[in-house]
Amino acid sequence: MKTDTPETDESTLKATNIEDIKAYKQFLKETNAELKRERDEWKAKYIQQNKDLGCELRDPNGTIWDHAKTLQRERDKAREALRDMLSGWRYIRQVHGDLYGVGWDRSQIKAEKALEGAK
Repeated sequence: MKTDTPETDESTLKATNIEDIKAYKQFLKETNAELKRERDEWKAKYIQQNKDLGCELRDPNGTIWDHAKTLQRERDKAREALRDMLSGWRYIRQVHGDLYGVGWDRSQIKAEKALEGAK
C-alpha cells in the first residue's frame, strides 16, 4: 500500500533522479561515440582529398619563388640590354646626327622611362 508521506516521495524522487542520471549518462556515451565516428569519417575524407589533389597542387616547374627569381634575373638582363642599346643609340645619334625616319626621340624617351620605372 502506497502512502503519500514525505519519506516515500523522497525515495521515489531519488530513484527517479538516479534513473534519469543513468539514462543521461548513456545518452552522452552514445552521442560521444557518434561524434567520434563522424569526426573520423570527415578526417578520412580530408586525408583522401589531400591525396587526390596533392599532385595537382604541385607545379612541376617549381614554386612561385622560383618563378620570381627567374623573372628578376630576366628583368635584370633586359635592363642591362636596354642600357647598352640606349648608349649605342646615343653614340650613333651623336656621331651621325638625326637620321630620317629612325624615331630617335620617341625610342630614347621610352627607353629612359622604362629604365627609370624598372629600378
